[in-house]
Amino acid sequence: FELAGEAAKQALNLGAAEQALVYFALSGHTLHVITDMNGRELMHFCRLRTCTRAQWEIRKIALEMLRQARAAAPGAVQGFGPACYSLGRCTEGRMCCGRADEVAAQIDSL
Repeated sequence: FELAGEAAKQALNLGAAEQALVYFALSGHTLHVITDMNGRELMHFCRLRTCTRAQWEIRKIALEMLRQARAAAPGAVQGFGPACYSLGRCTEGRMCCGRADEVAAQIDSL
């Protein structure tokens, strides 16, 4: 936080617009997010955010959400997971990780 504050001051002194300083303010800060999702939204979220191509922080959260949903309502979320798991095919095209079996094992272990 201190480094981000110092960098923001330096940028301001070098002529950066004040609107740009918001990026320094967000650097390293965490946010608590509360969300509501119906089953369809949760399925879509899991399909995108449990994929190995998702940013690691959101993937970690998505996997934990899926784990908790499975504990609470296993039948309702059966088959939820990344596209390779839920659809049986990857939707990432050339960017496919090629690890569908490994991903399936991880999802099944939740």
